[in-house]
Amino acid sequence: MATLPALLLNRGLARLRNREDITKRQRRQLMLILGGIIVSYLLVTWFLAFMAHSQAKRVASGYAVPGLSVFGIPLLSIGANDAHVAWVPGKEPIDGPGNLTHHLLYLGGSDGTEVFYDTDESTVLRLPASSISVEVVP
Repeated sequence: MATLPALLLNRGLARLRNREDITKRQRRQLMLILGGIIVSYLLVTWFLAFMAHSQAKRVASGYAVPGLSVFGIPLLSIGANDAHVAWVPGKEPIDGPGNLTHHLLYLGGSDGTEVFYDTDESTVLRLPASSISVEVVP
């Protein structure tokens, strides 16, 4: 089963081969440009996948990891920051993690749930945002 980029590439190359109004030199230049774009795309994709994998390994080892950015432009908006978490008085759960003094890394949050990685227990904690106070350490 062919992917969409492969189909578009094959279709574009077939059109280039069948055009009679461009010279062989122009055709070769277009092929080199197209090849350069494809190689660049593959290198950037590999680089981002490699960086995501290495950062995930660092987080699993208990280290804070900033998101990847180049010249201030975020490329990967993944990261983990050290965080101090405490229960809001009167909102402590009856069943669940009572003591939040472990080394926690803040992973993010959505829909009223904050997500942390407990490096001491090697577990992920999902806590209601309305029941905790979070201080993220830069």
